[in-house]
This record gives sequence, structure tokens and C-alpha cells, in this order.
Amino acid sequence: MANIILAGTPHVTVTVAEALVSAGHILVGVICPFPKPVGRKKIVTPCEVELWAVKKHILVFHVDQTVLQNKSVDLPPADVLVVADFGFLIPAWLLHHPSHGALNLHPSLLPRWRGAVPVPLTILAGDMETGITVIKMNEKFDEGAIVAQKQVKILPDDTTPSLLARAFEVGATLIVEVLPKYLAGTLQGTPQPKDSPTPTTFRFTREDGFVPLEIVRTTIKGKKLTGTLPLLEKYHILLTVETLERMVRALTPWPGVWTTAPDGKRVKILEARVENHQLHIKRIQFEGKTPEDVSPHHPLFGVMD
Repeated sequence: MANIILAGTPHVTVTVAEALVSAGHILVGVICPFPKPVGRKKIVTPCEVELWAVKKHILVFHVDQTVLQNKSVDLPPADVLVVADFGFLIPAWLLHHPSHGALNLHPSLLPRWRGAVPVPLTILAGDMETGITVIKMNEKFDEGAIVAQKQVKILPDDTTPSLLARAFEVGATLIVEVLPKYLAGTLQGTPQPKDSPTPTTFRFTREDGFVPLEIVRTTIKGKKLTGTLPLLEKYHILLTVETLERMVRALTPWPGVWTTAPDGKRVKILEARVENHQLHIKRIQFEGKTPEDVSPHHPLFGVMD
């Protein structure tokens, strides 16, 4: 059994942590972000993997990019570093701190969709399949040798949270399977191609979710779409009614797909479906209000003019 340092943040990291512990490995430390203000009341709250680690009496090491760059964290010895949805660039010193380096669980079929947000782009692009990839990390972003890879089914109604959770459930099993061979030196990995078939993904901004109201109305009426959206153009994805529906699911929960009402207030589109080449919006949320179900004849969308 191995002494492992785990780096991560959300609940999917907990999924990996529990699998490693259940397999008999020892987590000698968990690396995660500092607690952050959450919600409207800005209550300082630890991330999910920290809450789990504290309950299990596992050492927690808080970091941010400055701490990592300055090497100002004193970690215990370890056999391997396992990274699962961490959110920070791993510096060279940390990659080489464990005796067997670092393994990353990346939720895509690398080399496809390298970068920070592979799951939303998988949904947005309309990919038919995705997966989880275990790579031996190097100093280049998501370009390490592929140690193991497994396909994950994409469901028609998948959102980013649902697909991400399922990918890491598969990944948790996969890392447990490959770790003994990797530590024994019998599993070295296969180098990735230098070039990816897709652009590198970057974290979204709020503006990435904006769709002009006129485009929303056009898709509801089933009329021909022209032009594009900045987010779609960035990733070479064509604007269609189907794309807009996938965008709603892909950008859940952040930044969400939103538009502006004639009075200038933001309106989030929370749920939509495509029927007969028309976008049917099922649920919206006006700025400062609670979510509400809507009919196709909601005055905001101008379908009766």
C-alpha cells in the first residue's frame, strides 16, 4: 500500500479519496485551497475535500498559487501525488516531491479537451463519448504520458455536474486499479501526441454565458440562425438550436446561460429542450427572483408577435 498526498477541491475529489482509503492506501496529506467566502452572507467555508479530511483526521495543507510558487508549504514524504480537480498549476518542485511523481485524473479522453474545463466543452461540442484519463504529470499542461484511460457514457440530459461526477466515479476505480502497477514500475504510460484535436479549455467568465435576447427568440421561433457567440467562436463550435440547448447544460452551474430582458435585468435560462428544431425553454430565473417554470408564450420571448 502507498503513502499518498491528494490534491483537489470539490466533491469529486472526495470520491477519489474514499476509493484510495478503501483500497488500503494511506493519505498522508490533502492539499486544497484556503477556505473562501460562500453565498450571499459570504460565510468563510472550507472546500468539500477539506471537510472530509478533517473528519478522517487527515492533515490538510492550504495553498494558493503564491504558496505553491514560493514552495511555502512543508509536506510529508509520499510515494505519489494524486491530483483530482485541483484547480491550480502544479509547480515542478511539487511534481518531484513524491518518490514516484504525480498522477492526474483528467475528465476527458486526452489529448482531446486539455485544460481547465474539459467536461463543459465535451457537452457543448456535442461529443458522443468522453472518458477519464490518468496521466503522469509533467510541467506541461495536461500533456503527460497516458497511464490509463476509460470511456464514460454521455447521457442526453447530462449537465456538467452530472457528467463530472460520473467521470470521477469511473476515475476513482481506475486509479485504484493502476496504482500498484504504476508504483511497481511496470506501467510507464504512453506519450501523448504533441497537438490536441481540440483547443485548450480555459475557465469561463460570466460573459461567456451571455446570449442576446434576439438569438433566444430566434431559436424559440425555429428561424434560421446567423452569426455566432464569442464562446462558440473560441472553440470552433457552430451556433445552432441544438448548440444553445447544450450550452444551457454545459454552463450549469457556472456561469449559466443568461440574457437580458428589455428592462436590462439579467435572466438565467435554467432548463431547455429542443423539439421540432425549436428551443423550448422550460425554466428561467429573473435577477433577484426565484426560479420559475415558463410556457412557450412567455412575453419575454416575444413568440406571439
